[in-house]
Amino acid sequence: MAACIRPVSTYFPASPDSNSRKFWRVSRMIMGEYKRREDAIYTNSNGESVGVQVISFRPAVNMYNIMFENGKTELVKPNQLERAKSGGRGRQAKSNSPRRASRSRSRSRGRTSKTRRSAPIVPNEPDKESSKAKGKSGDAASSADESVNVASEVPVRSRRRSTRIAAQETTQIPTKVSIKQSINSVQLSKSTASWLAIIGATVCTVAIPASLLAINMMCDKKNCHLRTLSVPRRLATFYDPAAWMVYFSFAMANALLLVLPVGRKIEGPVTNRIRQKYRCNGWLSFLLSASSPIMLDLYVVPIEFLRAKFFALMTAAWIFGTLLSAMVYMKNRLRPGRNLNVSGQTGNMLVDWHAGRETIPRIGSLFDLKLYAVRLSINGTAALTVGLWWIAAKKHDWDVPPQMTVCGALMLLCFLDFFLRENDYLTTYDYLKTGAGYAFFSSATASPFLCCLPMRFLHDQYENKLLIPMRYPDLVGLVALFLVGYLLYLIANRIKNGFRRDPNSKRFADLETIATASGKSLIVSFPWGWVRRPNYVGNVIMMICIAMTTGFGHVLPYVLPLTTIVFLVLRTFEDEARLAEKYGNSWTRYCQRVPHRFIPKVF
Repeated sequence: MAACIRPVSTYFPASPDSNSRKFWRVSRMIMGEYKRREDAIYTNSNGESVGVQVISFRPAVNMYNIMFENGKTELVKPNQLERAKSGGRGRQAKSNSPRRASRSRSRSRGRTSKTRRSAPIVPNEPDKESSKAKGKSGDAASSADESVNVASEVPVRSRRRSTRIAAQETTQIPTKVSIKQSINSVQLSKSTASWLAIIGATVCTVAIPASLLAINMMCDKKNCHLRTLSVPRRLATFYDPAAWMVYFSFAMANALLLVLPVGRKIEGPVTNRIRQKYRCNGWLSFLLSASSPIMLDLYVVPIEFLRAKFFALMTAAWIFGTLLSAMVYMKNRLRPGRNLNVSGQTGNMLVDWHAGRETIPRIGSLFDLKLYAVRLSINGTAALTVGLWWIAAKKHDWDVPPQMTVCGALMLLCFLDFFLRENDYLTTYDYLKTGAGYAFFSSATASPFLCCLPMRFLHDQYENKLLIPMRYPDLVGLVALFLVGYLLYLIANRIKNGFRRDPNSKRFADLETIATASGKSLIVSFPWGWVRRPNYVGNVIMMICIAMTTGFGHVLPYVLPLTTIVFLVLRTFEDEARLAEKYGNSWTRYCQRVPHRFIPKVF
């Protein structure tokens, strides 16, 4: 089994009544998928029999990084572990004849591969090969997002063996611990909740709803300036039973559409040791959600309800995201999953709830909570965009300003493109590695009320007869620039996702790449040879063009592209730090080949 193994975090001396055994707790250092927990016996280099508790994770690298109690670290290969296993003392040393030792190794190796148990640890004396391997630790230890740390000493023989072999043991096996306790004991030394982390989680918990309310309050029905902050003083502005019922009904409808057996089936990532199946029916949920304001106007309540109860709908969305994050946190506490988040294992309830204890939380085999939140975010923005346009069209006898129509059309094109390539999202770093906590769920459910800000500005300006119409040549230029950004975004993502799925495809035979030690390749040709993040550049261009439909007289409609730029720049630095650790010298050569992140000669 390939894994990255680090030492014990603490050990407990044996009581006088025990057979001089030691019991270790696991210290998990890097994210990995939980596999199993087992108790076992290990005879160390001093001939002492010790009881160890081993937590195994899915393998990522073909190296073992082992740290002993004296602080020495050795990097060895699996075949060295096999030789160390046969050369240890205790029971293994009883095999005097080469034939008997060979049979013993064969039986042990067969049993290990059959039951997929953990590999044994090497003794405390490093050999020449381990010293050589230690020099290669740069590439092996660079897979920080894929490897995991397990235990300090891994067993020679597992507790699950035949009665005949178990009868020969004289050392007591440690008491069995539940999987929940094993996972809860996994702690990250780098993620231990500090006061800074607690303060940051507290500030962000309050800042998400506060900033959303402040931005929307500064852009009221008559003005949209940074200096105008009209705070509603009536509780009915934020709490309206009808508005809350409309939003929760919209959320439940999207939940039903997620599990609807419509659309092609695709294979997603492995969660809870199972490769899940997904239905690509996001386009159906998008079409139904975008048309829901029209259905609401025709059969339920007048469409003006959408603008009049805007703040009540926004409050309901934030509360729904908060409840969703609390449910996911309690679910993981009561029944821990296996896709654990590094930042959410600190032991502090506030920090873990804010960051998320899991990366891909699920309910059963059908309901993916992370994908559901993303759909709810995009479909909510589409519903608000169509609803605001429909209000203006209905009130003014279909006389809608052209920039308002262009703004809505460009927004819907971005969302439709996401759902037409929904399977690509399942391979992104955001989906696979980002924690699903309060920060994720509350931002996802509340983001529609920020993303629709340009459309709401145009609607309110048109209602108050303050909107300055744009000339048609200007609109044509905006659409052309948007299409340039969209094509750059589309081509870059298609090359990246297609090459990730099948790097040996004939379509990518002409691509120039840089090989890495992990077996993967870094693309350095069109358009990934121009800048390191061409898809981010295309996304920023699209957001700027959408905001430019509001003109240049106000700042607040440009909050959408500004937040997009800040988020993508921070994500770029985070990704590059992770990739530099993962690929080492290959990433250095890639940065020399493609020196610009976003804009050539600028950034």
